[in-house]
Amino acid sequence: AFSSLMQGGLVFASGALIGQEAIRAMFNPRPVEQGLLAMAVMVVSIVLTLGLIIAQSKVLKSTGSIAVSGDRAHYAADLGSNAVALVGIGAAAFLGVGWLDAFAGLIVALWLIWGAIGVFREAASQLMDRELPDEDRARIVALATEDPRLLGVHQLRTRASGPYVHMQMHADLDAGISLAEAHSIMVAAENRLLKAFPAADIIIHPDPRGQAESHGGLFAEAQHG
Repeated sequence: AFSSLMQGGLVFASGALIGQEAIRAMFNPRPVEQGLLAMAVMVVSIVLTLGLIIAQSKVLKSTGSIAVSGDRAHYAADLGSNAVALVGIGAAAFLGVGWLDAFAGLIVALWLIWGAIGVFREAASQLMDRELPDEDRARIVALATEDPRLLGVHQLRTRASGPYVHMQMHADLDAGISLAEAHSIMVAAENRLLKAFPAADIIIHPDPRGQAESHGGLFAEAQHG
């Protein structure tokens, strides 16, 4: 996530500098020289960048790395900006409309800045622990209680930290079952949850239904208070 923040900062700075130069060029337009060569360079850049994005997408799908995600966002912004620049250079060089090159540069700058903001947001969400959304919490409860022997869930705590999910809960079981059966029910519930949340760290505490006193510290007091 830190490397992603650094990449986002570099992209943001690049966008700001390009935007500054584009605004200056709009007020002081200059003819584009060597337009054909510039367009050829942009075409090669677009092809190479597209290949890199495809490769990074495959890596991201298998690893879920936030650093790779940030790098891919960087190159995706490059791909779009290169396409806009190609159009701007072509229009300025062959149509004689000099300000179009500067206008294309301004669009590229805004594109880069917007992409950098997206990277910042994603990296910030990875760096700071957060509660799972209500939909995921409801899904956790539903998966845990698929087994009718697991009678209910309470004191559910969830926390997302980077790519990992931490969940703790108390599970209500029939007071008359054996420890071995209770263990089997807990392991089966954990396996169901791991299929849905492969990067999860799961702790399930069994409670005898109707016979468990309040426990668990301040969190339990808040839940039962």
